[in-house]
Amino acid sequence: MTLYLSGVVVKGGARAIQRPAWGEAIKARRKQLGLTQEDLEAATNDILSQKTISDLEVGRVHPLNLGAEKFLALLSALRWTPEEFAEATGLDVPLVYRPSGEPREDVVWVPVVGSGVAG
Repeated sequence: MTLYLSGVVVKGGARAIQRPAWGEAIKARRKQLGLTQEDLEAATNDILSQKTISDLEVGRVHPLNLGAEKFLALLSALRWTPEEFAEATGLDVPLVYRPSGEPREDVVWVPVVGSGVAG
């Protein structure tokens, strides 16, 4: 008998972690960069703890539930753009980061003319 309990596969009393694809992608990228979990913690300026990184890799913490500061620290430490992260993990990233001053083609500026009464 096989039971699935929040990312954990239980077969005949034995427990085995079934990592989600995004957890595998995060771990693979960390290893590709030659980093330990502790190195990655340091690369985030301790914004993410080693335990949180471990929890991300095994699927106990979802990366999109980290909050913006922690999520961006993770991407920076892994040298990923949000688009690269989405491609590697298969997750839809609701956050689109554009450095200030970068033009946006999807924005149309419309002057607003109004009148008012003063005084």
